Amino acid sequence: MAIISMYVLLPAMVGLAHSDLVKTYPIVNEELTGSPETLEFWFRDPVVAYPGSIRLVNSEGKIIDLKDTKTDPENRGHVISEIPSELTPGAYTATANVIALDGFVIEEVIQFRVVEAASQPTASAESQEVKLLRYSPADGETTEGSPGQLEFWFNQPVTLTAVGVFGHHQEAISTAEPVIDSADPNHITVELTEEALPGTYQVTWYARPANPEGFAPETLDVFYFAVDHFTPIEEGGNTTAKSEEWFSSAGISQGGYWLWFTGLSALFGFLFFKSFIFPSYTSRRWRTVSTILFGLTAVGISAVLLILHQEVGSLPISQFISLKFVWIPLLQLVLLLAGLLFTRAGTVFAGVALLLTPLVTGHAAYPQYGGYWSIAASSFHLLAASVWIGGLIALITVPQKKEVKELLVETLPRYSTWALISLGVLVLTGFYMTIAYVPSFSVESFLESEWGKAVTIKMIFTLLIAVLGFFQRRTIKRLVIQSVNVVVSRAKAEVVYGFVVLLAAGLLVVSTPKAAEQGIYPTAMQQQGLDIELNISPLELGLNVLTVTFNGHNVKDAEVIVSMPPDYEVSYNAFHTGENEFKLTGNILHAAGTVDLTVTATIVDGDEVTFPFRIVVPGKVRYNE
Repeated sequence: MAIISMYVLLPAMVGLAHSDLVKTYPIVNEELTGSPETLEFWFRDPVVAYPGSIRLVNSEGKIIDLKDTKTDPENRGHVISEIPSELTPGAYTATANVIALDGFVIEEVIQFRVVEAASQPTASAESQEVKLLRYSPADGETTEGSPGQLEFWFNQPVTLTAVGVFGHHQEAISTAEPVIDSADPNHITVELTEEALPGTYQVTWYARPANPEGFAPETLDVFYFAVDHFTPIEEGGNTTAKSEEWFSSAGISQGGYWLWFTGLSALFGFLFFKSFIFPSYTSRRWRTVSTILFGLTAVGISAVLLILHQEVGSLPISQFISLKFVWIPLLQLVLLLAGLLFTRAGTVFAGVALLLTPLVTGHAAYPQYGGYWSIAASSFHLLAASVWIGGLIALITVPQKKEVKELLVETLPRYSTWALISLGVLVLTGFYMTIAYVPSFSVESFLESEWGKAVTIKMIFTLLIAVLGFFQRRTIKRLVIQSVNVVVSRAKAEVVYGFVVLLAAGLLVVSTPKAAEQGIYPTAMQQQGLDIELNISPLELGLNVLTVTFNGHNVKDAEVIVSMPPDYEVSYNAFHTGENEFKLTGNILHAAGTVDLTVTATIVDGDEVTFPFRIVVPGKVRYNE
C-alpha cells in the first residue's frame, strides 16, 4: 500500500528530454534569403533517428515532403533531413522527434522564415542596429564617490526608452529623464537624482533608433559599476524562493519502467535461487510465481512501448519494431518465456534478458556518463539486485506453510551469503555510477534535482536493508526452527523496501543526472607562465559572485565572456578588487546547464592570455526555453 500510494501521488507528467540540443540549421527565427537545402539538428549526445524524425510545415499547416532523415556517420548526435524542393517565401516550423540513448523521445521545435533577396535589409537599414560605443562609468569601473550622472555614446541618434540603476540589494536609484547632447546627438546623459552609496550597481538600458526606417526592435544591455568598493549583488527583500515539485518528470512511463525492472529482476533472481541456492526443492508455486513475475514484466514493457509508439507519431509497425528500443524489450520477453519453458537453461536465458536492459534504458549508454564502463557497472548492479530481491520473493512465497520452517533452516544460510555479496556489489557499483554520472556536486544541487532525490531514496532504503540484513545474519548464524518466523517477517519487510528501491530506479530513468551536477572544469590552470584560479559562489542559476585570482604576472584587466548554445554570448569587464584579484557579480549564470566561460587577462606589458573554462549550473535546461 505504501508503494502504491507513493506512485499515485506522483504527478502524471511526461519526462523531459535526456539529451541537450546544441544548435540547429536554420537557427531559431532566422530569415533566409532563398530556400535551405537541409534541416539539421545537433544534439550533445548520440540519438536515434527514424523515417519522419524531422517534420516541416508552412504557415498554413501544410506538410512539406522531406527525404528520409539520417544521422551523420561521423557524429551520431547530428540529424539531417534534405529538402528536395525549393521553399517559397514564408514562415516555416521544423520539428525534430528523435530518441535518446535511454529510450526517451526528444522533441524540439524551431521556426524560421524564407524571404526574397529584395526584401532583405539594405546596408543602410542594417546600420540602424543600436550599438553602445562607450559609457561612463565604464563596466567594471570603481568610482570615488557617487558619479552624479551616467553618460552613453551610441553609434547613432537613439531614443533611450528606459534606464534602470539598481544597488547591490536590488534597490532602485531614481534618475532624471535622459538628456540628448545638442552638440552630439549620439551622446545622452542621465542624471542620478539621489546619491549612490558605496557598493556595486547594475545599469539596465533599453534603446531604439531615433528615426527608424520601418520597424526597429529595442536593444537591451546591462553593465556594472561600483562606488568606492565592490560588493556582491544580493537578492532583494521581496524575493521568495520557488519550490520545485517532487518528481515532476514522473508519469505512466515511470510506472511502466518500475513494473519492467521489478518483474525482470525478480524473475531472474527467482530462477537463480531455484538453480543455485535451493535446487533440490520442487513445488507448483515455482511455476505460479514465475508466471506472475513474467506478467509484471510484460505489462511494464507493453506500457513503455505503447507510450513510445504514441510519441514517435504515425510510424509503420515494421519500422517501429526495427528500433532497438522496441525489439530489445521484445527479445527480453522471448528470452524470459524460454527461461520458463526450459528449466535447466532458464537462469541463463533470464540473465541474458536482464543484461540487455542497460542497452535500451537508463543513462549508462551515454558516452558522457561513462559508456562501456558504466554499462558494465549497471549490469553488475542489476544482477546483484536481482539475486537479492528474487531470493527474498522465493523465500516468502514458495515453501508450503507446513514445511516452511524446516526448509528455511536448510536454505537461509546459503541465501544469506549470496545476499551479503549482492549488497556489497550494489553499494560499490552504485557509488561508481553516481560519481561517473555526477562528478561534481553540492549537497544542495544534489538534493534539489529529481535524480539526486531518487538516488537519496535508494540510499536510505538500501541502508535500511543493510541494517535489517545485519540482524538477519546474526539470527541465521544461530538459526533454530523457533526463530524462522522472525526471519520471514524481516524478509517481507526487505521485499517492501526492495520494491521502493526499484521504484526509485524507475524515477532515475525519467530524471537527468546533469541536473544534479555543479562544478567548474578545471578550477585552475596555467597559460604562458600565468596561473589562474576560478571560483563562483553559490554557483547556481541567478545571482553569483565570480572571483578570479592570478599568479605569476601582474594583471591589469580581466574580461569574462559567458556563452551558451546556440548563440548566447555576453562579455563583462571584471572589477579589480585586490592584487591580481578580479570579481564579477550579478546574473552571470542565466540558465541551467553547461556554460562556456572564457577569461582574457591583460598583463601590464600589454600581452593577453586566454583561459577557457566549462561551468555546469545545476538544474534542468531545454533548448529555446
